[in-house]
Amino acid sequence: MVKTSNFEDETRKKREWEELDSVNGDLEQVYHSIGHSIMILDADHTILSANRATEKITGLTLSELRGKKCYEVMHSPDVSSPITSCPMEKMLSTGNVETVEMEIETLNGTFLVSCTPVFDENARLRRIIHITTDTSNIKKVEERLKQSESKYRQLVENLQEGIWGIDENAFTTYVNPRMAEMLGYSPAEMEGAHLFDFMDERGKADAQVKLKQRRQGKSAQHDFEFIRKDNSRMHALIETSPIFDDHQQYAGAVASVMDISKRRRAEDALKAERAKLKAYFENLPLSAFNVEPSGLISDCNIVAVEVLGYRHKSDLVGKSLIETVYHTNSHLKAGVLFEQCRNGQKIKNEILQICSASVEPKYALLHADAIYNNREDPEYIFITHLDITERVNTESALRSSEEEVRRSAYELSLRNRIAEVFLTVADEDMYAQVLSIILETAGSKYGVFGYIDDKGDLVVPTMSRMVWKQCEVPDKTYVFPKDKWGHSSWPQAIREKRTICLNKPSTIIPPGHIPIERHISLPIIHRDRVVGVVQVANKDTDYTPEDIDLLETMVSSIAPVLDARLNQGRQKEIRKRVEADRRALQEQLTQAQKMEAVGRLAGGVAHDFNNMLSIILGYSEMVLEELTKTHPNNEPLTEIHAAALRAKDLTRQLLAFSRKQVLTVKTVDLNTVVTGFEKLLGRVIGEDIDLKLFLSPEPLLVNADTAQLEQVLMNLAVNARDAMENGGVISIETTCVEQTREDAETRPGTVPGPYALLSLSDTGHGMGPDTVKRIFEPFFTTKGKDKGTGLGLATSYGIIKQHGGNIWAYSEPGLGTMFKIFLPLTTDRIEADSRTADKPKPVTGSSTVLIVEDEPTVRNLAGRILTHYGYTILELENIDQLEDVVGKYEGPIDLVLSDVVLPKMNGPEVYAEIRKHKPEARVLYMSGYTEEVITRQGVLNRGVRFLQKPFTVQSLLAKVREALER
Repeated sequence: MVKTSNFEDETRKKREWEELDSVNGDLEQVYHSIGHSIMILDADHTILSANRATEKITGLTLSELRGKKCYEVMHSPDVSSPITSCPMEKMLSTGNVETVEMEIETLNGTFLVSCTPVFDENARLRRIIHITTDTSNIKKVEERLKQSESKYRQLVENLQEGIWGIDENAFTTYVNPRMAEMLGYSPAEMEGAHLFDFMDERGKADAQVKLKQRRQGKSAQHDFEFIRKDNSRMHALIETSPIFDDHQQYAGAVASVMDISKRRRAEDALKAERAKLKAYFENLPLSAFNVEPSGLISDCNIVAVEVLGYRHKSDLVGKSLIETVYHTNSHLKAGVLFEQCRNGQKIKNEILQICSASVEPKYALLHADAIYNNREDPEYIFITHLDITERVNTESALRSSEEEVRRSAYELSLRNRIAEVFLTVADEDMYAQVLSIILETAGSKYGVFGYIDDKGDLVVPTMSRMVWKQCEVPDKTYVFPKDKWGHSSWPQAIREKRTICLNKPSTIIPPGHIPIERHISLPIIHRDRVVGVVQVANKDTDYTPEDIDLLETMVSSIAPVLDARLNQGRQKEIRKRVEADRRALQEQLTQAQKMEAVGRLAGGVAHDFNNMLSIILGYSEMVLEELTKTHPNNEPLTEIHAAALRAKDLTRQLLAFSRKQVLTVKTVDLNTVVTGFEKLLGRVIGEDIDLKLFLSPEPLLVNADTAQLEQVLMNLAVNARDAMENGGVISIETTCVEQTREDAETRPGTVPGPYALLSLSDTGHGMGPDTVKRIFEPFFTTKGKDKGTGLGLATSYGIIKQHGGNIWAYSEPGLGTMFKIFLPLTTDRIEADSRTADKPKPVTGSSTVLIVEDEPTVRNLAGRILTHYGYTILELENIDQLEDVVGKYEGPIDLVLSDVVLPKMNGPEVYAEIRKHKPEARVLYMSGYTEEVITRQGVLNRGVRFLQKPFTVQSLLAKVREALER
């Protein structure tokens, strides 16, 4: 069973070898290594190919076998027709595989002869596979095969294609080394692994269907995609057969696997090339047709449709070229010409009369060439028409000379030659070949053919190097910048869009340039736009008007095709720019993510640090109140208190950067914020720096915390001052701008809409791009030691982002720096600034205050301060003590002083439980890090009273009194 299956596998693969030229070398080796005689025949018994086994049993070489009849070789040279028992004759009759065992005296033995038909996609007989197996000594052969089982396994393991066996559950039972190598594994790594381990989800779904077919006894050949060990993809051609045990139960499958990744890449490249050729085909300035060998039109360009008076390609495609396009007067001639073309002859400059759907018959100059997909049959015939109706009619009317027709034919041949170059030659060689045709036409020794790029410069890929040795340039392509063109003839021809001919020596040539005796410069114009230039020079005689006319005709035919190729190049450049923009956006996103991560860290540190600072500030302030100024501990405690205040400011900066501080937002006019802070800014920056304001004439209403915006202005102004050691100018400007969808795409975090723009610029030393990228990072500073913490701009960044805005920096070394701040505009009304209202003074009280705080040191400090100033204090560590503390307290509780972040329940949840017992109680929240419990995006919820940690004695007393009185 294994031997027969192997033979059938090899027979099926023979059909595949015939089609896959790219792997022909490997398959031919297997073909010739098979011990059976295999011959490929055509329908009349002629031998087209044979393997070496045939050579061995017949005694004839492969070259001697080709062309002979099979019955001459297998039976006798004297036999003139197939013998009666010939299986091929029966196969030709039935169309099925036919096998006969016969005595062949010529070969001295008994042989099993099998003939298999091979059909094409149209069910026409294409080839016959003739296989002859010597059965004379079959028992000896079988015995020999049993003895050489190890050699057979060695053959399988050394095959250049993969062999893969699986059991009934799709687990791998065997792979040969080649199969493992293709997937990047060793055979040991693959054996026992499930088939699905080498597929993605799409492949698994496809394989499920294929496995079901194998269980039904169906063999198949198909493409598949496997995942290699390195996660790369391998495209494979698989031929799979099921295996059944002695009870005809499915026992697994075996597959031969061929790596066709290179072929697939080649096919993709071919598709791209065909798309490019299709674009050239459509943009040809001639009528162009692709015609099937049968004579049906498979494709045509728009010019052909228009010339023939139709509206759509569908009016022509699928119809007979001769009957649809040509006049009845030309049918016979067209048929002869196309038959010649099918037989390999190129057709050039043939005049045929064509039909039109809407006008009188026309005349066309025809060029046809067969395009082959193999060595035997043409794939299609490429035909071009030049409409010469007017010329033919003019010739008839004026009885013009035969020379005019020859000239038209010559021009067409030049156009066809150039069109063929544009269609078939790559960019690096196209310009040189077109220039060669132009020089040949113009009878000139030297020439230039170049195009205008997107910058307006002239790019010259070729300069007739083969003969112009004196002027060779180091690179293949030379660029003439537009601003350095000068005033010679070719720049003049481009600027004035006209041909310039000079039949005398040129005086405007660069030093060392070869002398120019006479020349013509022609602009290449497409749709009133110059896309390139052609210049020819040093013809042995003067250039004539006929030369100019012929060259202008050639240039006019070049223009649309050259423009099409240039547009294709521009599309590639656009894709490159899009990719560069994508990388820039990715860098911005990475930076934003990094800033967010540092912010979260800063917020967490500030939470715990604020509790410790509250202890230091509170107790140091309480002790200082009890000490006289002459006390020896007064000065050390004062320094401790001052250091704690500085640490409090640092913590506030960290919270601002991380956008975790609590904002008191009101609707304000941005112009008013700037003018109200002008005097203080002037004192900070000094007299040697001029402060200029350019404010919007209209109010710019934004929802903002005025104190925080003033902090941003202060930070930016101080940085600007430090960048101008010798004085300078700081300019502050406000205006209204609209952020578009395009702005949002290039600036992460931007929401389209109206914004107030605040710009602050200086005339300082500026910064380089590497510094600008990092200026908003915390602790990054360009100032010297002890001159900055690196938190000023980071804090400003956090404040603006917390306001829902954006801040961007623009700077160049020596040109100063500009910061642009975008804040969303609002339609709300302006609210009064609470900072101007009278603040309640901290005084003693007699109210009952419940302190809810899980940190004992902070709870004890607040209790001691409030007790000292006359308040009655209750303490609650967590929700578990609620019944014991609040439930058993009989008197009223006037105020709950609660931390926001608590274990088990947060502050507002605990307060809700307290109000079930004491509904009269008010609440004052305190925290160094709110976690959005009493805020929304850092903005304090309406009606909530809040004490920011770390707090001082006076700030605690003031907030308690304010909460009790409101």
